[in-house]
Amino acid sequence: MIYFSECMLFSLAHAQSFSGLQTCLDELCDLALLLSLRTSMASILMVHMNKLSYIFSKSRLERFVFDCVEATWRRSQSNHSQSLLSGDDVECLKVNLWKGLKSLLSLPKDDLRVGVDKNKLLVAAEKCLSLLEAPLEKSPRKLDEIQGWSEALECMVLASDEWIAKLINRD
Repeated sequence: MIYFSECMLFSLAHAQSFSGLQTCLDELCDLALLLSLRTSMASILMVHMNKLSYIFSKSRLERFVFDCVEATWRRSQSNHSQSLLSGDDVECLKVNLWKGLKSLLSLPKDDLRVGVDKNKLLVAAEKCLSLLEAPLEKSPRKLDEIQGWSEALECMVLASDEWIAKLINRD
């Protein structure tokens, strides 16, 4: 597993120079493969979304972001219904999804080679909000759940006041 992680990080670092690595990453970032990858491998791709912004086209990166949201949502649902994954794995995936979104939102506009639409990223963030479990009083919280909320809030700080007002008025 460590070797696969190292290979993934190597691919992310050098994909701009080698089309074979770009192709490999493109295939790994497809929804079907994201669902079949080990949670730790999918997490690596999610947390490094900002690196993929230099490799993928604008439309491909946007599709990847929404595929990540969908894959995380599906894994979260299957975890509740079938307990195929440990709760910790799913919470870790959620945290890394938020970290990835935050990394894209925090890049300066002129640093994004593909010019990802910030509004589309915020739509993905809205969908991610449904993945967060409401904290219950007197209920012990796991560290990953707390980190998930922390990352989500840090991501929301990067949103416009207008978007936050719209989100609050909708609920």
